[in-house]
Amino acid sequence: MANGDILLRNPNLDGGRGLKEGDVPLFRVLDSDGKPKREFGQGTFFTRQPYTTGGNRSLMTTDRLGNAYMGFLFQNRISKYSPEGRPVFTANRSLPHDKLINKELGMYTTIISGFDVDAQGRIWAATYTRGWKREEIVHRSWIDGQEQIS
Repeated sequence: MANGDILLRNPNLDGGRGLKEGDVPLFRVLDSDGKPKREFGQGTFFTRQPYTTGGNRSLMTTDRLGNAYMGFLFQNRISKYSPEGRPVFTANRSLPHDKLINKELGMYTTIISGFDVDAQGRIWAATYTRGWKREEIVHRSWIDGQEQIS
């Protein structure tokens, strides 16, 4: 961040336990030494595990003014926060919770596949027009420091 702080997507959203309704922070701010300073943003609380942690998986970016943006992989939602952590904007089109899981594949249904903000402050999100078919699944792994796609 412009003041030297480090902005991270909250790691608890990747499998942390103990999240409860009204307490699903999206971002974590560390000082330049890596010490936690604060959390902000509010994720969606799903009543069944592991949906709260997995359902809030997201892509994060910032703009030149220091605003933070989050595009949710498995929700039809984009949120913008000021550098101080205040909510500025949310675009949200609700999806039925039964659409969250692709029953054929036994995995979350991906909505957003790419996300960024350009120099003019426009938000860009690459989305899917349909769910994955089993034969289309791409696996990414790292072997000896090299990315492998299959």
